[in-house]
Amino acid sequence: MKVNKLYFYNLVSYATLIVIAICAFWLVYPYKPLVFNTNPAQVTQKIVKGGDHLQIEVDYCKNTDKMAVSTVTFIDGVVYSTTPIITNMEPGCHKVTLSVYVPKSLPAGQMHIKNVFRYDMNPLRHVDVTMTTESFTIVK
Repeated sequence: MKVNKLYFYNLVSYATLIVIAICAFWLVYPYKPLVFNTNPAQVTQKIVKGGDHLQIEVDYCKNTDKMAVSTVTFIDGVVYSTTPIITNMEPGCHKVTLSVYVPKSLPAGQMHIKNVFRYDMNPLRHVDVTMTTESFTIVK
């Protein structure tokens, strides 16, 4: 009977060590789900009206199949955030043109965009990747 208890305690100890090792790996591994080769990203038109779409040329390498939650923020000294959306850019290295809607409610003036992509890499950790754009002007 004592052999069975000792075997059980050893089994529980080893399982605990394995779980701790996995959690430690998840917390410290240097994930790079998305890398931007050009930051700040290029804006194709420097002047845009509220309610139109802004075209942004992005050169990136995506190293995961996971989807991201993207939050676009317009910045002119004051921060204007938009509703987060789920994005799924194609894995691998690509040059693409992204279209970002410029809300009509934004004031006229010079701004730039900060876009944060949040990837849930595992149950314990998420990684935020930030992209910024060149400045552009919003006119009414």
